[in-house]
Amino acid sequence: MNLTILFYGATLLTVIASRLLAGTWRWGYLLGGLCFGVYNEFLFEFCWTYSPVLRPFLWRDVPLLVVLGWGTIGMLAMTISDRLLRYFPHTPRHPGAMLMVLDVLVYAVLGLIEELGMSRAHFWSYNFPIQGWFPFQILGYVGVATWVTSTGRRLEAIRNRG
Repeated sequence: MNLTILFYGATLLTVIASRLLAGTWRWGYLLGGLCFGVYNEFLFEFCWTYSPVLRPFLWRDVPLLVVLGWGTIGMLAMTISDRLLRYFPHTPRHPGAMLMVLDVLVYAVLGLIEELGMSRAHFWSYNFPIQGWFPFQILGYVGVATWVTSTGRRLEAIRNRG
């Protein structure tokens, strides 16, 4: 089977799994990740070299699949956090603190698994050695997780108000 088709199928299954876990569509969660994906991949395109297996490319060698991946991981991570929140106590003074911790933890774990797996399978390579340094990747995914999940939750809240 063509790997490109397999990857797009996995992306679609991630979106469907998120829908099934959430019981509804959480498009704001997806959009938060897509916003970051567009920002990161277009602005820092020079930092990675992507395999042609990840085509089609949106611009230069920025794959549509990678941009979608930021969104689908965000959608899945926040959906899992929503489900996990039921099992963790949260204080009345800071009701969102535990959710934020769960969001960042789940997104960072999912993102790192995907990052390490895909880079080690040579679907992309880093153009700067520090990018492959594991502590740098952990720090990066914690930062990305904070940005993506806070943006995704805000966009979902706006969508639900309308």
